[in-house]
Amino acid sequence: MIKLVNVVKSYDGYIAVNNVSLQIEAGSFTGIIGESGAGKSTLLYMIGGLLRPSSGDIFIENVNIVGLNDNELSEFRCNKIGFIFQFYNLVPGMTVRENVELPIIISNRNRKEMKKAVEELVDAVGLSEYIDRDVTTLSGGQQQRVAIARALINDPVVILADEPTGNLDSKNSNKILELLHEINVTKKKTIIMVTHSEKMLKYCDNVITLSDGRVVK
Repeated sequence: MIKLVNVVKSYDGYIAVNNVSLQIEAGSFTGIIGESGAGKSTLLYMIGGLLRPSSGDIFIENVNIVGLNDNELSEFRCNKIGFIFQFYNLVPGMTVRENVELPIIISNRNRKEMKKAVEELVDAVGLSEYIDRDVTTLSGGQQQRVAIARALINDPVVILADEPTGNLDSKNSNKILELLHEINVTKKKTIIMVTHSEKMLKYCDNVITLSDGRVVK
């Protein structure tokens, strides 16, 4: 379970997230929606430990990540949280395999021992025939599938997706959404997805609506 208690994030007097308290159940697929500037991505990045709140507490599996030091937070993030971004954040010049392996390297796990896991994940997202191709040769939808495989490689408990279809056409958007739904159902992963499009919420169990940094629904 994820629990936020009175979470605030401010920048030089501007309040991006304003006293948010909420709970997200383990294994759920939750959508966060709101207008541009509503605080959606800021909230997501605080849940993922990429940003620290100005005040408040964030619990993931009963661990208050706000109380962790930088090294502890980095280790927690690497082992517990998978990230999927709008612009993929893949490393150009590296293959599909090498990009999926990156979290393994960061967590100091053995690449040879994880080879099978990498290949199984790449196969699961439908890219086995491209595994040794440079990611820059792939389409946008294929690159986002690589990003999803990379997010799963360390078997995180939570997957955070920030506008994962925002850079894709409607056909590829639906494919990515269906893949995330499949991961949620079959692997029981908790998924939190930020979007500005209500069309992308059809597989969500819960929807959180933000406006001016506050939860309004």
